Amino acid sequence: MDPQENRASIADILSAPVIRSTVNTVLGKEPYDIVERPGAYVLSLKKEPTDRCRRVIVLKPKGFTSNGLEVLSSHPEAGEATIEIKGAARPENNGYFPIKNCIEFVYRDKDDVETQPGYPYAGVNGAFRKLKTSRMKFKAVKRNYRGFYHNLINLTNEWLVLVLDKRLNLTKQVDYTLFESAGKRHKDILHGFAAAVRSDGDGIFESKSDVVRHVCAIDPRASLPALITLLNVEERGRHEQCTVFAVILRIAKTHPVLALELLRKAEIAEAAPPYYLHELIKKVSGYLTTSKRH
Repeated sequence: MDPQENRASIADILSAPVIRSTVNTVLGKEPYDIVERPGAYVLSLKKEPTDRCRRVIVLKPKGFTSNGLEVLSSHPEAGEATIEIKGAARPENNGYFPIKNCIEFVYRDKDDVETQPGYPYAGVNGAFRKLKTSRMKFKAVKRNYRGFYHNLINLTNEWLVLVLDKRLNLTKQVDYTLFESAGKRHKDILHGFAAAVRSDGDGIFESKSDVVRHVCAIDPRASLPALITLLNVEERGRHEQCTVFAVILRIAKTHPVLALELLRKAEIAEAAPPYYLHELIKKVSGYLTTSKRH
């Protein structure tokens, strides 16, 4: 195969015997979803356990697991995460082709990291970088929050296959009574938004922008409590929680005092993941400081 070009499609790769074998080993014969991300495909069970999940990640040629090469995704949902690099998948091969230094693991730890203005993602400045080789296993996220922000970058022109084994920190549930108490019209908009987040994740900003616009337009005294509890939505590889985070910030820019009050109450009540609440409070506090200066 020409190392400069890989003409295989994702359909070719997923139909390869070696991939089918890996999927059966990792996911069994249960129904699963295939989620396309900018630089990868994620295969996960439609119904995952609440304490641990295993997934198959297929990195596109020159692909990555975050939203871009210069972005490190945050992983507050992971108590610990292990990555196994299987190798390169080729439709004509029955096994994985081994490649040395095929993955660059780019990461930062949790503390003292300034995240992007609209999302809980970190930049790559000051990040650690390590090269990883086929057939290696390593901890992408450790219990001490090493690797809390990270990206896995495919340095090759091959389709690379990874297996993720992640222990989950998710302990809260979405409180849908906050949707119901918002009133009939607001309730329907909020349920529609929650459904769109589950189906499209951060893709809603392009595919369902009207849903985002509608939820941002309703009374923030109804929308913000519901959106704060929606930060407890299951993480399915679509950046669902980060999507809710971004919409809360959009509303908070117009209503910072109310948003800050509700976020601080949620933090005291432990009503949503502490990381997201902490980052939101920090960013909304910044909005108030900026407005006072002007």
